[in-house]
Amino acid sequence: MQQAPYEGMPPLAGIGTRFLSLVIDTIILAVLRLFLMILLAPQTLAQEFMIALVLDIGTTVPYYWFFWTRAGGQTPGKSLLRIRVISENGVDLSDRQALLRVLGYYLGQLSIGLGFVWAAFNREQQGWHDKLAHSLVVTSDLPPRLIPRQTRLDRP
Repeated sequence: MQQAPYEGMPPLAGIGTRFLSLVIDTIILAVLRLFLMILLAPQTLAQEFMIALVLDIGTTVPYYWFFWTRAGGQTPGKSLLRIRVISENGVDLSDRQALLRVLGYYLGQLSIGLGFVWAAFNREQQGWHDKLAHSLVVTSDLPPRLIPRQTRLDRP
């Protein structure tokens, strides 16, 4: 565990913990996509490719956007490992930041993982997706949960 990047903020999450949370979330999304592919039953390879592409974007973007902006910055994977995503100024991510961070995930993947590896060499452990969205991944003292605690939509 790293020290807090700024005074009053929780300590940064470790690279290994971040990676494991990404693996958990990737498995959740893969199972969801597989279920949807079975339901849609593409008939040709071209249909399968197009449906897979649409499902990738159509599940990944809303999944991360929701958990990062409406569930306290914790996807199920991050919640299980007691870490969360916050803005560099210490507040929850905005919608724009969440969408930029997902775009950064795709850039990190297109660069054969270089965007993710970058975090291991950055003082604030920020990958390209974090740099793009001005986000940090920090430890969380909230107990693990797979279902969001209270979303912004529930707040008065």
